[in-house]
Amino acid sequence: MNIPTKIEINTFSSINAQLYLVMTEDPRIIKRRLEKRDEKEYNLEVLTNMQNLEVAYSKFIAKQLHKPVLEIKTSNIAETIKFIKKLL
Repeated sequence: MNIPTKIEINTFSSINAQLYLVMTEDPRIIKRRLEKRDEKEYNLEVLTNMQNLEVAYSKFIAKQLHKPVLEIKTSNIAETIKFIKKLL
């Protein structure tokens, strides 16, 4: 079993990004996509908790590095792409 680990803050610091973008999705959609891709069952509660931890860690990293963080729901990928292009 693979255990997820956090990426060290030094990695983010060395990237020197102008902002951090964390993309989220309804965990039920994530579950459905993973199960289709991997042909196995995933626990919705675990996926929800993982996403919540990732968002919290993204906000922590951004705060530590004094950078803005944006959370975008990916349900509408076209809107997400449009938003990212505006940032560039």
